[in-house]
Amino acid sequence: MVDILSVRDLRQMTFHRRRRLLDLRDPEDFAAGHYPGAENYPYEDMEAWKRRLPRNAEYVLLCEHGSTALRAAAELERLGYQASAVVGGYSYLQ
Repeated sequence: MVDILSVRDLRQMTFHRRRRLLDLRDPEDFAAGHYPGAENYPYEDMEAWKRRLPRNAEYVLLCEHGSTALRAAAELERLGYQASAVVGGYSYLQ
């Protein structure tokens, strides 16, 4: 089951090699503004990157509103990754 995080939870986290924040929005939206420490991994390209992520890290997924992050986190969990999703998404961070 996917862990669900709030924007408040996100703001209390630090990101590093073993805890990574993946922003699933498209590159244009990411370039226009993103959460500090976020890495852009567009959801539309998930088939290309999902199996290349290091397994020894925790992944926090962020999208615009939260639903895409939930779907992506569930897929990563199914593949054996540790993943969580931020509900509310980037729209709540602004």
